[in-house]
Amino acid sequence: DLDYGATDNALQERCWGRTAAEVVKWAGGFVDGLQAEGVAACPKHFPGLGRATRDSHEELPVIAAADLAEDLRPFEELLPRCRYVMVGHAHYTALEEAPASLSSVIITGLLRDRLGFRGTVLTDDLEMKAIRCVGDAVRQARSAGADGVLVCHDPVKIREAHAALSV
Repeated sequence: DLDYGATDNALQERCWGRTAAEVVKWAGGFVDGLQAEGVAACPKHFPGLGRATRDSHEELPVIAAADLAEDLRPFEELLPRCRYVMVGHAHYTALEEAPASLSSVIITGLLRDRLGFRGTVLTDDLEMKAIRCVGDAVRQARSAGADGVLVCHDPVKIREAHAALSV
């Protein structure tokens, strides 16, 4: 993610730079280093969470930017080197009503069709408060084109996700 200077979005010290070029340079080095040692890299939070002014662990961020070209550039540069990508939870008003992690416009249209990504698409953790119902979110994410869904902590919600996948 690009660092746009927000202090309330939980990304502090987790962004790779203030420009797309910085992110490509520093995150690209990290991706290359991981993969040289046999560890698959998974860039996140597609299509970019740096503009968020809210923490998706606590609520659904709304990103009103009409032009996401700068946010997308690191993904355009790095995804050809990667087998995985994680889609974040944010509502991109210029693109779609649904959160990115549940959006076919973003996962299938933007990520798969426009950027040509053919690897594995994962959601961010569906237990985060940006998402309301894990079972519904699992079904929406899979329908939108996600290959895998993350449900990371609560055994009850993990069972709910499993049940949703079994339908």
